[in-house]
This record gives sequence, structure tokens and C-alpha cells, in this order.
Amino acid sequence: LSTRPGFRRLWLGGLVSLLGDWLSYVALSLLAIRHGGGAFALALVFAGHVLPHAVMAPIAGVLADRLDKRRLLVAIEVAQAAAVAAMIAAALLPSIALVQVLLFVRTGIGALAYPTRQAAIRELVHDDELVDANAIDAATWSVAFALGTALGGVVALAGTTVALGIDAVTFLIAGLIFAGMPSLAPGGRASSFA
Repeated sequence: LSTRPGFRRLWLGGLVSLLGDWLSYVALSLLAIRHGGGAFALALVFAGHVLPHAVMAPIAGVLADRLDKRRLLVAIEVAQAAAVAAMIAAALLPSIALVQVLLFVRTGIGALAYPTRQAAIRELVHDDELVDANAIDAATWSVAFALGTALGGVVALAGTTVALGIDAVTFLIAGLIFAGMPSLAPGGRASSFA
């Protein structure tokens, strides 16, 4: 993290984005329990965070290999922020079913991020640093899950729309962080591992 500024930006952007994901997970779970039909609606929230990854997996790696990873990461974050803004509108209606559908959309877009970040790591660090970089990335997911859900419990007290608003902002911040990375065009490494 200290010697590879491009990797540091990739890591920080991923951390911010993941924190928002898990923060909103708690808020959406509470919304489902309170207004959406109890355990079944809660199961749909869980499915909305898991199933889109399985559906998008076949194309996520292909996109990461064929497009500029920096631009793709920025586009993913902006698109997720837009999806969350739509979720806020649906929650205000309130239309829990529409929130659930939009959650699937947002998570489907977000499913593109992990393979893209993994592909970017290979371009931002030396080969002998890959094990450490991947270990940092894996540990970050666990830390973001723990901190994000804990923060989600606190923020959810202010309401679902507040939590979703914070989630949208985290996507925009992550997009800005990713935008500062070097170009990660297909087939190359970032110049000087910036």
C-alpha cells in the first residue's frame, strides 16, 4: 500500500464501496422485516446480494479483460449510485417490491467490480507482490463486512433512506478514487506501477 499508489487507490476505492454495500444491507434488511413481509422479504434481500454475482460471473471477467479497468470501475460505481438513488425513491413511495428489484439491479452492476479489481491488481503490482496484494484485498472484504454491518445498524436508526443515501455517496467517492488511478487498458501494466 505504501509503495504502489495505484494499488492504494484500488484498495481504498474498494474499501469505501464495500462499506456502503454492507451498511445498506442492514438498512434494507430492516426495511424488509418492517414493511415487506417478514422472513420471506428478508430472504429476498439476502438473495439480492448473492444471486446477481452468480448471474454476472460469466461476463464480468470478460469485460474486465477487454475494457480499461479504471474506466470500468468508475462506470460501475456511478451506475450503482444511480441505482441506489432509484432505490431511495422506491423506499419513499414506499414500494418494497421495487426496492427489491432495484437491489438486484444494483448488485448485478456491482458484481462486475470484484473481477475488475482482481484484474487490476495484476497490473498495479509486481508479480512478487501479488500474494500480498491479494491477501490485503481478501482481508479488506472481511473488515468491510464487519465495519459496514456495524455502521449499518447505527445508521439504520436514522432510517432506510439515510442509509441508502450514504451508500450512494460511498459509490460516488469510490468512483472518484478509482478515477485517480492510472489507465489500465487491456493487455498492459500501469506505467511504473503507479
